[in-house]
Amino acid sequence: MKVTLEKHGGFAAMRRAPTVVDAAALAADQKAELERLVADVRTESPATGAANEQMRDAMSYKISIEDQGGTMTYRQRDLEVSDAFGRLMRWIEERSGARPG
Repeated sequence: MKVTLEKHGGFAAMRRAPTVVDAAALAADQKAELERLVADVRTESPATGAANEQMRDAMSYKISIEDQGGTMTYRQRDLEVSDAFGRLMRWIEERSGARPG
């Protein structure tokens, strides 16, 4: 399994380089934690994507999960980030050495 986090938007409409974590390079306990976090995201109800004028400068986040079944992509924005999505996003950042935000 490989997970990729992409961030873009914000006040400067910046796009950052994707952050990638490959489960093949992880210790068994970290791989198990990643699998649990991914399962949580897959079972969670999607956040509402209603247009909101206050959200025009919000950051957008995309997590792509690649495994034997193909690639699934999940997208969320600031103020709409679900608990499971946020936990997986932080986990990816921590394992990659990337700074949050």
